[in-house]
Amino acid sequence: MINRYSGIALGFIRGIYRMRNFMCAAGTFFLCAGFVWAQQEAITPQKRKISVEEAVELALKNNLSLQASKITMEKTKRPSDLSWNQFLPVVAVSGSLSGANKAAETKVPAGIGPGGAFVYTTSESPRWGMNGAFQIQWQKLNIAMFEGIKQLKQTYETGQITYQKAKFQLERDIRKLYASLSLAQESLFVQEQSLALAEEQVRTAGENYRAGLSPELTLMQARLNRDNLIPVIDQARNNMKVSMANLAVFMGLPYDTGFDFGSVERADFSLPLDMAMLINEAASRKIEIQELRATIAATRTARNAMRYQLWTPSVDFGWSYAPVFNGDPFKDDWTGSRWNDRGALSLSLSWSLNGILPFTTQASNLRDMEDTLRGMDVNLAQLINATEVEVYNTVFLISQARESVAAQLKTVELAQKTYEDTLAAFRAGLRDFLEVQNVEQQLRQAQLGVLQQQFNFLSGIIDLEYAICVPFGTLLNQ
Repeated sequence: MINRYSGIALGFIRGIYRMRNFMCAAGTFFLCAGFVWAQQEAITPQKRKISVEEAVELALKNNLSLQASKITMEKTKRPSDLSWNQFLPVVAVSGSLSGANKAAETKVPAGIGPGGAFVYTTSESPRWGMNGAFQIQWQKLNIAMFEGIKQLKQTYETGQITYQKAKFQLERDIRKLYASLSLAQESLFVQEQSLALAEEQVRTAGENYRAGLSPELTLMQARLNRDNLIPVIDQARNNMKVSMANLAVFMGLPYDTGFDFGSVERADFSLPLDMAMLINEAASRKIEIQELRATIAATRTARNAMRYQLWTPSVDFGWSYAPVFNGDPFKDDWTGSRWNDRGALSLSLSWSLNGILPFTTQASNLRDMEDTLRGMDVNLAQLINATEVEVYNTVFLISQARESVAAQLKTVELAQKTYEDTLAAFRAGLRDFLEVQNVEQQLRQAQLGVLQQQFNFLSGIIDLEYAICVPFGTLLNQ
């Protein structure tokens, strides 16, 4: 009889504690939610809200590495625009005025003097002399010059592709880093929620211990679980700061700029992906492949220019006008017949035979360039093969993430329901704290797993768009 009433009393006490725990839990939940909201309100004004498009725009505008790449491209534009100047002649104008230290004396026979001897008179040449020159020369005119013009234009085209590659790579890196930080931000929020729940579990364990419903070991385990979460969250926050500093430097902002990111976008996981089409497009359109092909074309043109330079003759053409003043420029009139033209028209043909001989330095240099071209062709084939494998692996990882997300979402629903039931039983003193801790850990891992797979999917899509060289967002918006 006593045991019966004791059981009824114990049940009544437990009912009271369950009701009280339920009310406390609800109050704690709203208190924690309000605390988190207030904390976010306190932090958000100090941070800069930024979208992924704004981050890309700032990076393309302010990134120093991209600006250096643009300067390099512009350096190749000037020679391309002025490539025709190879056919301009060398034009030179000169003039000189010189004076001798002593006038030169010249004896001129003046007749026959007494005794039959010649009589000479002495005349002085002008101490000052004056002459001028105007010269036009076309030197080393060769058919290789046309290949040189072509090479300059191809070099500029290669520079344009290199600059576009730098822009494309920067945008890819910004988008992936932004998605990674969005994931880290949501992951940190999940961990902070876990810490808030751990605080509640400590409070509940303390109340149950004081009421005699659970041993002191349960309270110590709850405190240990809470204390173990604190350094993990601190480490996550520090990692966020480092990543945000990298993003700020990418965008040309102060390294200590804080950001408030949007949530990770819920992608369309049913996106169709044609493996064969993606591989074919990447093999022909990837920006690194375009750059290497342009470099090979410019190198091949340089090889042709070297061939023409060695195997064909060159022509030198020149014309000069060189007037010389016969007289004293300070005493005599500059007009009249005192000017003599000593200019000339010249035309010469030259052909070095060293390039024809296989053992000369020039012939060896030509063979070296041929070997360089063959090596570049091999590198191109390797790059295409590597791109095909890269696209295959990326599509495979995307498909794997797509399948994992569906399973993870179901796991989250089941883990959430299990956690709620286990937590309610723990508050009533019917479950051990280790059970609550294990279920809560499973829920947190399931939530983070969904975020991670979602990031893997988006990151793979970004890599695919980079590989096939289309504007980012094309695959998701198709």
